[in-house]
Amino acid sequence: LNPLERSAFARLNLTAGKHAMASSSYQQARGYFESGITLLHIDPWKKQYPLCLELYELSVVAGFMSGNGEEVTGRLDDILSNAKHFGETIKAREIILKVIASRGEYAESTNQCISILSVLGEDFPEDIEPSLVANELKGTLALLEKVTEEDIRRLPLMTDTSKLYAMKFLSMLCTFSMYSRYHLCHLSSCLLVKFTLQYGFCEESIHGLATFARALLLDVEDVENSGRISSVTESLLVDHANQHSLRARSTLLFAAVKFFTEPLQSVVERCRNGFNSGMISGDVDNAMMCGYLCCYVKLHGGGDDLKVTQDVSCDFLRQMAKHKHAGSTYGTMSLFRTCAALSGNFGNSLRIKTNKEIYQEAVRTKNSFLLHHVCVNQIYIHFYLREYIPLVEFAAAHNLLEAKRTMDIISVFLTGISSLRLARDTHEKKWRKVGERSVEMMARWAPHSKWNFENKLFLLQAELHYLDGDLESAEVAYNASIDSAHEHRFIHEEALAYELHGIFLLENKSIDRGLKQLNMSISKYTKWGAGIKVKNLISFMKTYGGAT
Repeated sequence: LNPLERSAFARLNLTAGKHAMASSSYQQARGYFESGITLLHIDPWKKQYPLCLELYELSVVAGFMSGNGEEVTGRLDDILSNAKHFGETIKAREIILKVIASRGEYAESTNQCISILSVLGEDFPEDIEPSLVANELKGTLALLEKVTEEDIRRLPLMTDTSKLYAMKFLSMLCTFSMYSRYHLCHLSSCLLVKFTLQYGFCEESIHGLATFARALLLDVEDVENSGRISSVTESLLVDHANQHSLRARSTLLFAAVKFFTEPLQSVVERCRNGFNSGMISGDVDNAMMCGYLCCYVKLHGGGDDLKVTQDVSCDFLRQMAKHKHAGSTYGTMSLFRTCAALSGNFGNSLRIKTNKEIYQEAVRTKNSFLLHHVCVNQIYIHFYLREYIPLVEFAAAHNLLEAKRTMDIISVFLTGISSLRLARDTHEKKWRKVGERSVEMMARWAPHSKWNFENKLFLLQAELHYLDGDLESAEVAYNASIDSAHEHRFIHEEALAYELHGIFLLENKSIDRGLKQLNMSISKYTKWGAGIKVKNLISFMKTYGGAT
């Protein structure tokens, strides 16, 4: 072929690759782009620069989307070495950060993102004090106090190129630092909102608003404004040209807020939609994290048999393995192990790491998000096996006796119940303080979502009444917790309430009633699929002379 023909065929491959990308055939698309590259001039960066840059960029994108992120590093290096100006390296730098994050190395991707933003003139303090973040959040909220969806839609489009670049990497910084330095994530969200109001609207504005809504919830517990801004942001997705990409990026943020405002079980469908949107738009990273969150909510929502949750986890793990996404893989493996510890079902065709191995990986990669979740899962296992002393010792060692983020709902509840029981057994005031704090926090949250928190609050109150010797109030609260958990479909927590009520009755010499409640608990745990827990409880009941 002569040079003109080679150039023409290279362009045809470029066009064919774009068509394949549009139908989500990323491996096929990469084949076309790579074929186009082989047809370029011997010195393409000088002789065919625009065509060369586009082919290299799209080959990198298609490679990452098809789960071959590690294989595109050579192409990325070529782009960074030959691009004529910073703006033409944006896509390459974006992919580099995503490749690093896909390995679960969120601390490293965060650091590199900060370096890029520094080049763009946006610097961050080395150490971020919580008070600084709280002040920034309150100041930014004041700017949004009366802002409506219509106000956001009427904003002019952002045209300042340097600010558009900054918005892109601030948005990525929010995502990566959410797993490694969450105060930095919240500070970045304030900048995204301020830039939007000052310089105009762009796609990253939606992600910034969603992150800001989540930050309001976690840092200042402003559930009302968090829910309001989250709802406005979700409305901005309707009919948006890139709604799938934006939904994939924002699902985890919306879900954090919905934990406080909607039935927990409903979040599963949101996560599935986020996963599907991510796969449609080629956003593998966020699709996999939506898959992880789906498994998390299925476990803690208690609406499914543990075996079903394990099967769903395995389905997502196969997708994560296919796309080589370590960040979500380890978290989902830990959820599988947690289910297995309670169900006794360890069988699967996948190599599932132990919680100890996952813990070590979280420490190695400085992934605070993964570390937190592995620790909460270990607490979950200790709790349901009634290993209260190992639970509180583990929680104290990992600073989990005080809540810091939305997911701490679970640890607040479990450490609270455990501490109140230990306070009764040991008469140590330190455990009472932890238990009372859990009651106070659940009482703050319950008005925002009766569905998610009422049964937990009643059970904590029952244990506190029991500790105070107010047996009549304790009895009322145990029964209220049972009824609320049943009404709101938390079968595992209904089983737990029956169990603790039964133990309360046994300890107060009401043996027949106590054994009846424990048998009800066994029935509920059996329906949940918690075979190991059932054996544990039957063994306990035999010491009182009965289990049916």
